[in-house]
Amino acid sequence: LALLNEHWNVVREGNFRAVNVIGDAGLGKSRLIFEFTESLRDQHVVLLEAICRQEGTAMPFQPLTEVMRSWFGLMEEGASRDEIEAKLKQGLELFKLDSEASLPYLVNLLAGFGGHLGAIPASELVGVRTREALRNLILSVCRLGKPVVMVVEDLHWVDSATQAVLDDMAVTDLRAR
Repeated sequence: LALLNEHWNVVREGNFRAVNVIGDAGLGKSRLIFEFTESLRDQHVVLLEAICRQEGTAMPFQPLTEVMRSWFGLMEEGASRDEIEAKLKQGLELFKLDSEASLPYLVNLLAGFGGHLGAIPASELVGVRTREALRNLILSVCRLGKPVVMVVEDLHWVDSATQAVLDDMAVTDLRAR
């Protein structure tokens, strides 16, 4: 916990830190992360939390979808595509992001793929654009003026699409954005 708090102090000063907590099953990793995140709740911080699940390895962006649902107030099941689109558009405008470029991909990610991507047939291109939209969204959260802590538990179950976004974030100089 002391080591996590040392890294937190570096992050509070405006620097980036990627920290992996690794250990055998049952060692207390989740409890450690719980205690750390609880200590942040009364501080000036943006806390983004997600859990990778075994069944999520086949679902692209599953942990980042959780983060987005929480961030945009879409945790309730059964929100209509129009409701999701309206909340996302409002959020993208708040973050000063180009909603025309990002909105179709983020809506499809949260509402299910329903053909709102117009004439973009290639699924690889959809994946690239979705990763780009997620990356831009995370970067915009980092520009809010508060330190950002993103906790992704059970990373051993991460899907390759989420891993690509996280890898990209780890090598991005967030201060330059």
